[in-house]
Amino acid sequence: MINTLFTVDSTDYSDVKDITIEKSVSDFNTTSSFKATFDNPFGRHKDTFTLNQDVLIKADKDVSATTKVFRGIIEDIDFSGRGTNGKLTISGRDYGAILQDIIVSPRIFKDIEASEIVKSLMRQNISSITTNNVDVTSTTIDKITFNGVATFNAIKQIAEIAGFFFFVDEDLDLNFKQKDNVSSGLTFDNTNVKSGSFRQSDDDIFNKVKVVGDRQQTAAQQIFETGVDNTGSVYELDAKPYNTKVTLSGATNTILQPGGIRFIDSPEIDNVKYLVDFNDSNIILVSGTASGDNIQSTGSVVIVDYDQSTPLIKIAQDSTSINAYGMKNKEIIDKNIKDLLEANEVANSFISENKDPKTKGSIKVNGIANVTPGETAVIDLPTEGQASETYTMIKAKYVFNKVNNLSNNVLDITVSKKINNFLDLFAQHELRLRSLETSEVESSITNVEVYTGSIGMSGTTTVVSRSIGSGFYFNVTGHDILNSPKSLLGDVRAGSTVQVL
Repeated sequence: MINTLFTVDSTDYSDVKDITIEKSVSDFNTTSSFKATFDNPFGRHKDTFTLNQDVLIKADKDVSATTKVFRGIIEDIDFSGRGTNGKLTISGRDYGAILQDIIVSPRIFKDIEASEIVKSLMRQNISSITTNNVDVTSTTIDKITFNGVATFNAIKQIAEIAGFFFFVDEDLDLNFKQKDNVSSGLTFDNTNVKSGSFRQSDDDIFNKVKVVGDRQQTAAQQIFETGVDNTGSVYELDAKPYNTKVTLSGATNTILQPGGIRFIDSPEIDNVKYLVDFNDSNIILVSGTASGDNIQSTGSVVIVDYDQSTPLIKIAQDSTSINAYGMKNKEIIDKNIKDLLEANEVANSFISENKDPKTKGSIKVNGIANVTPGETAVIDLPTEGQASETYTMIKAKYVFNKVNNLSNNVLDITVSKKINNFLDLFAQHELRLRSLETSEVESSITNVEVYTGSIGMSGTTTVVSRSIGSGFYFNVTGHDILNSPKSLLGDVRAGSTVQVL
């Protein structure tokens, strides 16, 4: 018999009718949710529970329940029925939900081992969850940028690159473990499996990926011979221009300035030497009462220096997979990718993970009360074509009620690499939408925190400290040179002399 214990904020409840727990690991993370139903005749539990209360569920076979199988928070309270038929259903997610709800502060990491980045993100954003089980990886990430993304998404991106997966356990500790490398020690065979099914699909094979990051401004220069390379006073560029500089070439080069914007500045009344037509990618030399005559004679040379906006793109493919299964394309758009190294990391890890077909198995288990998705198990079911094969457990569904508990049949397990369903895809799109909506925020943001105790630092860092009670001169008119001996801007140090001009 399976025994359970349902606890909310340290109070045990023995009248829960049924409990459903779903634990699932996606490609690089594990999340869990619960639902519990109570009889609620005449409002017995109308004031019992509140949102955000802590939920702890334990289960064991043939002994008192002491093994933690779920911990999370109440996120939904649903009353139904009336009178003697009243019902109450409470539901919620594990503490990994916090990772999805908190947006990381803008950060850029360079040449840092992956697990150190994970720990740094957690220290800065979610200190309530510990990192005792964040394992060291063999991956040093060249460069990675986080800008307006959920902590969950940030850690998921690191996990993809390192080949790890992560979850928050029942002790509120973040686990960051190597994929397909943590054994549960369990074997599922004819002694503990009631039924099983296995299938293979190529629906999620992708063997060519195009990663599109943020746009970059790169320098460009075009040289025109007036009357040969242009028409009239219009010089047509190869791209839409940013930060233009127009130079008349000769024995002594002459820079035309200032410039203006077509349809906004008027050469007849404004002092502009040329106009920029951004949408048509044109530079137009002008003349007028204020501007003077800037139209150049045939044969003269005009040099236009400008910045052009180009997309950051990386394409990767696997020829062996293409030959075996045909071309299967995927495009990833992520404006938080600011560097070609980042795009390369994302593209290569995606191809490595998705170039081969996926097998998924489902088994109904007898007599086992607890498993951890993400860990591996041995499947020995010869009639289903599985002879001592090692799979990753990717989903566990518990249904605790009187009938299931008495028969020891509370657990269904899904093994191998997960084939995404609609809910998985919806969650991925929601997290990616958040990333896109906030991607235009600049990364060069200085974060100032007041903190007592020790803090972790990543990368090459210069720390300047001052004792409590130190003075600082600031905002004195006419004195704006930092640390100058003739300025009143800077810190007050013992023995220093500040001279007023």
